[in-house]
Amino acid sequence: MLPPAPVLDLIQKNGRLSIPSSDVYTVVQMVQSAWPDLDSTWGEKGLVERISKVCSIKDLTTIGTILFDHSVAGKPLGCKVLEICKNEGNMDAEFKYAHAISQGFPGQKRDLERSIALLESLVAKRHPLSTFVYALRLIKQATHQLPSPSTAAAASTPPAADIPKLTKGLRTLHACARELAFPQAQMQMGHLYLYGGLGVPRDAALAYPFLEGAARAGIPEAMFLCGVCWEKGDGTPGGVDFRKAFEWWTLAANKGLAIAQHNVASFFFGSHVSTSLSTPFPIEKNIPLALEYFEMAATQGLPLSLVNLAKLYKEGYRPLRGEPKFWAVAVDLNKARDYAERVTHLEGNWGDLGKSLLEDIDEERGVKN
Repeated sequence: MLPPAPVLDLIQKNGRLSIPSSDVYTVVQMVQSAWPDLDSTWGEKGLVERISKVCSIKDLTTIGTILFDHSVAGKPLGCKVLEICKNEGNMDAEFKYAHAISQGFPGQKRDLERSIALLESLVAKRHPLSTFVYALRLIKQATHQLPSPSTAAAASTPPAADIPKLTKGLRTLHACARELAFPQAQMQMGHLYLYGGLGVPRDAALAYPFLEGAARAGIPEAMFLCGVCWEKGDGTPGGVDFRKAFEWWTLAANKGLAIAQHNVASFFFGSHVSTSLSTPFPIEKNIPLALEYFEMAATQGLPLSLVNLAKLYKEGYRPLRGEPKFWAVAVDLNKARDYAERVTHLEGNWGDLGKSLLEDIDEERGVKN
């Protein structure tokens, strides 16, 4: 029912648990032994008192979550552990318990009505994650019947969104972002204000504070959008600032976000240099670092980087005057072909561009051979 000890010890090392694997196994054995008496309040209270000598309710909530998520066999026990923690007033456990009963599992029918009631109760208590999930649920319910653009064009009277429910969902999301400062809600509201949608007007000045809050909480997508704002001067307190754009993109890139890796590579390659800039471009050109970041993004299959690398190895790079000679990139049609081929399977313009590149590369290979 539980992961092996090394996995549990790694979870402890990462901070999700404060007790070692041996104590986790002890706690689970205690719950299993007490199972027949857990239907009574006294039985549950006695178990909690015994467990409190080994771990906290927070740890017990994590153990219940691990049990429920790790295997089908562990779901009943995990759900019971989460219920015990819920009864002790742990709101995170109550949220996870609500999620567990909304799914159902062998021996427990899905109970969506009770799950929603618990979720609404948590929203009333201002539990951030519950408020965020509830807001998204309302928005999805209000808009899930909206047709795609092609269907809407064919329909004479396309169905409309449930405006009252959508409004409630958006207001709940906004409160979660502004009042509870929940990072995922800040990211969603920032994105909505930056690009518009769901009836929310575009307003970059309102978008940026939300995005920065989410970015400072460690959300890579928000870091990337902060960079976009600084690159364009949208909603930022100081207008355009390429260095700040680069700094945010580097943070997102180093967290593994492919599009941010591509943008960092483009900066290092000198793609953003413009003669219209009144001041020197703040990021020094560096071809080896550009290649490194392009390849990071290409490894994740980002078409932009795959195409750039295909073109780079097709044409090569000769250092400009004053640049280090080791920056040179030799023509390598085999590498160019590999990168171009990985784009050809995509639909639309990317696939067409990949095929066109592949034809050009194969033609050059034929001439050189």
